[in-house]
Amino acid sequence: MSIKDDLLISADLNNLYWVIGELAKKAKEDNDLIKVLLQLEQFVETHKTRTRDMVTYRDTIERARNEYRSLKLKYDGTVEALN
Repeated sequence: MSIKDDLLISADLNNLYWVIGELAKKAKEDNDLIKVLLQLEQFVETHKTRTRDMVTYRDTIERARNEYRSLKLKYDGTVEALN
């Protein structure tokens, strides 16, 4: 994962945590709002996991593509040399 990815994820999470904090200040006695906060907290954790997985998969796919390109060039060069 690159620094750019970490910064983007961190910015997203900071916004979500700020929203949760602001709602928590207002939710002292409101049970319905507390339920919403719990759902929002669950969403934040899910978002964190899915985003990190997505970045990992993207990086893995990019490495595989680069390997394929390299092997394809070697193969094409070998075929050309044999001809």
